[in-house]
Amino acid sequence: MRLQKEGSAELLVLVHVGTYAAGKRSCKISTVTARKCGVTTASTALDFYDPRRTALILVDPLNDFLGDKGQLTQVLKPVGDKVGLLPNLRLALNSARTAHLKIFYGCHHRYEDGYHNGLRFLNSSQAGTEKNKMFARGQYGGDYHPDLKPEPGETVVVEHWTASAFANTDLDMQLKNQGVDHIVLAGLVANTCLESTGRYGVELVYHVTFLKDATSALAKKPITLQWISTGLHLLMPF
Repeated sequence: MRLQKEGSAELLVLVHVGTYAAGKRSCKISTVTARKCGVTTASTALDFYDPRRTALILVDPLNDFLGDKGQLTQVLKPVGDKVGLLPNLRLALNSARTAHLKIFYGCHHRYEDGYHNGLRFLNSSQAGTEKNKMFARGQYGGDYHPDLKPEPGETVVVEHWTASAFANTDLDMQLKNQGVDHIVLAGLVANTCLESTGRYGVELVYHVTFLKDATSALAKKPITLQWISTGLHLLMPF
């Protein structure tokens, strides 16, 4: 596997360069190199992105965030347009498939009438989801963006209730079962679900990488993305 920049995007693209049948091809990259490529990694050590051990995790690639009629699409648009959100999500997913990485989908629990009943302490995000019927199951907003749908053989994990795709789901078990210890994160939203998933991943001793121009935030300026690209180095496990 080799790493390259695609056009003017900062996205780190994982490109297939031949067969991995012998398991001999991998990419050695330092944190300094990764930062120059526009990627944030939570490790300071030289490391390998071995396709047998690496997974792309798409967090909440749903229509209510990304679709033309999504409830939060316009709110995410200023930052998303600046970083090339949707084109880079497509690029990341297609490149990961070409490179034979494992693909995981970690999505928010879909809204259903009364699905928060019995939950003692609703946070503001959950209350907003309840009020606006965000990510409604079986409806447009809760469906995957048409360009980012899972394909056969890709793993859709149990839906998360709050922010982290790890908390109260089977993501950790599924990753370990498939031999993954390097996770590459992309999706929505930068300062909630994506960040929470990455922080949780570090706690579970995964090598965590963020594609910082394959996400967006609820802001007029990409301040949150810059915060993510620096603040996560506080969580280095090595």
